[in-house]
Amino acid sequence: MATMIQTTAPAAARAAFPGVEVAGVSWPLYKLYAVGVAVVVALVSLVMFTSHEVTAWSSALALLVTWWVARFRATTQSRSAESARNPE
Repeated sequence: MATMIQTTAPAAARAAFPGVEVAGVSWPLYKLYAVGVAVVVALVSLVMFTSHEVTAWSSALALLVTWWVARFRATTQSRSAESARNPE
């Protein structure tokens, strides 16, 4: 007969990023920064090059890099703040 063993291991907590409510949903700020940068890059690229392909690639690259860098910075800041609160 099989028995079920319940574990009490805590689930991994996700980092809480500062956010803003957009249409009733909390969006992390790093996502809004990335979208804003991508829109600005798209507008500048479209005016400068008048090529939709260049605009799409450059705005996608700007969004991706901004998203990763801002999330990394937010993650490291939240970890350092958490370690400052809970010194071990």
